[in-house]
Amino acid sequence: MNKRIISFAISLSILLTVFSAVTLTAHASTRIVTSDSEINQLLDAIDRQNFTGSGTTAAKAKEVIRHFIKASSFRNNFPYPNSGSYVSYVTDGVYSQNIYPSKGCMAYCYYMERNVYGRDGERRDQRVHTAATLKALLQTYGQAGDHIRISPGNVIEHSLTFISCNDSGFYTLEYMTPKIYLTYWTYSDFITRCGGNVSWLYDTNTATNSGANINYPINNTLTVSAAQGADASQVKLSWNSIPGASYYKVYYKRGDGTKEGWDSTYVSGTSFTSLGNDTKQSYYTFTVYAVNSSGGTITSGSVRYNMR
Repeated sequence: MNKRIISFAISLSILLTVFSAVTLTAHASTRIVTSDSEINQLLDAIDRQNFTGSGTTAAKAKEVIRHFIKASSFRNNFPYPNSGSYVSYVTDGVYSQNIYPSKGCMAYCYYMERNVYGRDGERRDQRVHTAATLKALLQTYGQAGDHIRISPGNVIEHSLTFISCNDSGFYTLEYMTPKIYLTYWTYSDFITRCGGNVSWLYDTNTATNSGANINYPINNTLTVSAAQGADASQVKLSWNSIPGASYYKVYYKRGDGTKEGWDSTYVSGTSFTSLGNDTKQSYYTFTVYAVNSSGGTITSGSVRYNMR
């Protein structure tokens, strides 16, 4: 009898180890996102989502999502793990919400829905998706803060917070032990990870979008450099050309924060000289936006120029 118990225990241990490994592999996204220019781009895409009648605005959604990408303590540790108890209250010390009792990835996504919209979403398009049907669902109904859910099955049970999408895939915030990651999934990779499981969108904002939120390929990066112009008050900016860009815009900000705004809302080339800057300022920062014919933008990281 003891030998049977020992044998059963060993078999169970092996089974649990294999299951755990499968689950962890299944949660792996196409890639983890860290680039500042790509983060700016996926945040800018929220402005092209439709928030009509949702009770919130694109600005509010961006504020919440930016916090959880850049500042939240959950970037280092999410203290409501899958292995823990069900919780009905979640806080990172800045945003606090009462949620439907849950834990781990699902608790995080309920929490994010409440942060953006103040309520939970209803199931939309629940089925075994293909890459094409998932793409259509997210491009039409996906707005920042919505909750993507994969049902329990043979391969994976998971929840993700949708941010924005393009023609190839979509961006999410998701819990993977022990913290929250900013991730990018291609539609085909996500369907492969689903392993034939049913998935759906908890659609909190039922307004419809006109299509992909991001109008540029994700691998385009806008890099800016700054140098002194003809005199100490001038700053000459240069950047790389972005394929498909119709024009560029330049935004400035004083180092002391007392003044900021558009230096130019239309630059046809890849350089611009900022004139009449206050030489008593310690520094200025400049940001360049590439804009295409349908309003899609790529945003550079801010470049700092020291005035003295």
